[in-house]
Amino acid sequence: MSKLFVANLKMIVRDRQSLFWALVFPLIFVLVFGLFDFGSGPGSVSGAVIDRAG
Repeated sequence: MSKLFVANLKMIVRDRQSLFWALVFPLIFVLVFGLFDFGSGPGSVSGAVIDRAG
């Protein structure tokens, strides 16, 4: 399994376009959406628990 991982990693590093789409684009995506506030403020999370078991 580790040899397959290393082979795939080498293939990604050799091709600049695949390197961009595999590493750089997701980081840009996270940074862009991390900058949005979405009206809830930093660090606040809202959720709900529905207990139908009664």
